[in-house]
Amino acid sequence: MQTLWQFKGGLQKGIANLSFSPSGNKLVGVAIDNDHYVAVYDIEVGQMICMDKGDTARIVDIKLKNENEFVSVGPKHFKHWTFQNKQMSSKKGQFGNNNNLLRCLAWNDNTCLVGAGDGKLQTWNGNSIGKTYALHQGGVDSLWVGPQ
Repeated sequence: MQTLWQFKGGLQKGIANLSFSPSGNKLVGVAIDNDHYVAVYDIEVGQMICMDKGDTARIVDIKLKNENEFVSVGPKHFKHWTFQNKQMSSKKGQFGNNNNLLRCLAWNDNTCLVGAGDGKLQTWNGNSIGKTYALHQGGVDSLWVGPQ
């Protein structure tokens, strides 16, 4: 086996999730530590760009939307993240009366699709929930959006 990339700095206690940007130039990862730290890496130089605490709640999925924006989800956790240069910020999701046991996510253009524990598909724009669609009785554990 050949090592393709070796990253310096950042996540220390194991990796729970990874996601590449659409261009493949950025990689975001979530650590297995108590604060579920989130770090963004530049693939071309193999270095961390920025890092911040994710949440004490478990993060089960993370997806980059573009070169400077991503979402992380988990039980009682939705965060919309942006990063530029070495600065990172996040906004917590506003669930309203909707199920907050989030299990997975995918991007469909500018809409974030999220699978919930109650069997519904949630649509999100930024950190605000939009429409929900009942899919089935069990939780939605996986989502994929194909080429347009």
